[in-house]
Amino acid sequence: MSELVTPYQPDYTLQWEPGATKATVVLRVESETGELLALEEIRIRSKAARQKFIAGLIPRCDSEDLESQLMAIADESMVRSEHGRSATNHDEIDVSEVHRPERIITPELSAFTVPVLYSSSGGVAGKWLQYAVSGSERSKVELSPMMRYQGDRFFLELIPPEPSVNDAAGWSKESRERWLEGDADVDAVDLFERLSTSLDYYIEFPPERRHGYLAVLTCWIVLTYLYHAWPSVGYLLVNGPASSGKSTIFNVLKLLAYRPMATDNVSAAAIYRTLHNYGGTLLFDEAERLRDTRSPDVSDVNSMLLAGYQRGRGATRLEKIGDSFVTKSYNVYGPKAIACINGVVPALQTRCIEIATQRAAKDSPKPKRSLEDTDWQGLRDDLHVLTINNGRAWVKAARRRDIGKSLNGRDFEVWQPLLAIGAWFEKAGIGDLVELLLGTADKSIRDTATLRTPEAEETILSVLSEFIREGIVLDGNERTYQPISAEILQICKQRAPGLFEKWSPTGIATRLRTYGVSSIKSGGRREFRTRLEQLRDIQERYGIDLDL
Repeated sequence: MSELVTPYQPDYTLQWEPGATKATVVLRVESETGELLALEEIRIRSKAARQKFIAGLIPRCDSEDLESQLMAIADESMVRSEHGRSATNHDEIDVSEVHRPERIITPELSAFTVPVLYSSSGGVAGKWLQYAVSGSERSKVELSPMMRYQGDRFFLELIPPEPSVNDAAGWSKESRERWLEGDADVDAVDLFERLSTSLDYYIEFPPERRHGYLAVLTCWIVLTYLYHAWPSVGYLLVNGPASSGKSTIFNVLKLLAYRPMATDNVSAAAIYRTLHNYGGTLLFDEAERLRDTRSPDVSDVNSMLLAGYQRGRGATRLEKIGDSFVTKSYNVYGPKAIACINGVVPALQTRCIEIATQRAAKDSPKPKRSLEDTDWQGLRDDLHVLTINNGRAWVKAARRRDIGKSLNGRDFEVWQPLLAIGAWFEKAGIGDLVELLLGTADKSIRDTATLRTPEAEETILSVLSEFIREGIVLDGNERTYQPISAEILQICKQRAPGLFEKWSPTGIATRLRTYGVSSIKSGGRREFRTRLEQLRDIQERYGIDLDL
């Protein structure tokens, strides 16, 4: 639960106006009775100047509150200064410079944003505090549209709505304070083993897969705190018969994953907005309803899931504004866990790492164990500390391409984050972890081979859609809009060479006919002149993302 923190002193007001230069501002501080406490021009972005100004007001004013206000003034003065330039002198911001508000991971900065509650004259209010480490400097500041650390600017995509009593701070106040003081440190091997032991204490795995599944789940939980460093993240698919422990896994994930969001009786619109505003880990239980593609709400959820495993792929919705509808894009990127009995649609299956569950034996003590047996808060605190302290390492891990060389295409895309995290823990002292993860990946891919066949179909349909929609240039010739089977196969081999190595043009045509897509003979060519309306219908019926 979010904690109450000491309220800011309400017995003074701070006003400011631009100073004689762009670097200075004039500050005016008055008491509640109108007594002038300070009137001074200072270099607002100088830490030493701010501290000197604050020292002259203690004990009349709260130093922490005053520093927070001065930092906000520094940001605002910079924004005003930049807006005062001519339009031709404005700095253009690249999209790579815009960060999510909940988590920043760059080579220069690692930060978490935490919701806190505090008492105010009107009762209880909430705000967002960002805890960050830049170089060796640790800090706590209130969230603003532009954050500044050691001279570098970090622009935020948005400022989330004010937190309420229902927004839990996963990182405890005590742990945050110890971290700020520089005392908090975490032994990586010890944390990995405690996470794995806690999972094993409650969850019954098939004996032959137990060690592999424990490694996958442990690394995936760590990934939920780090996914902002990766361009894509594999979903966790928990699949098994009724009463086989799927709900137990989800109950544990609710206690360990970063910002967990359960979807029980939640509409598609609420999921879109929550992920966009707050980020975090989506926990989607009883996913059988995702097969009901006739439901508009389910279609929206499927679109969100198909787009949300890659960073930068927004999911769009038609929002009703007055009497009309407006298209709005939502950032739904992030880790998602899906639980079901009968599997998911083929296109979604290829984005998942599957955990197959089984019912516990009658004499197993695991189903009867209480979740209160474990110190979940301690694990969450250590997860925050471990992952914020090693920001540069995670950026490097996300760029690794030397692990999982036996995996191709989307398999590599989905598994690389876990393999890279596993390699980091292995270097810290967990033996043979990458080999264990790779073995689990190979078995999982073989187990789902029959379900994964549609991955080829999705690629074929996506290539055909691109031809029809905007054309593709082949071998330096003119743009082609009505391809033949051999031309579709040519592009498919370029994009997924391992998948289409043994395919023929006839196989392409045969597979497209199963979706009602046929070619027409024209001028010695059998061309596909498929209408976009037909491709949109395939996209909706089969849950295949064709970017239409």
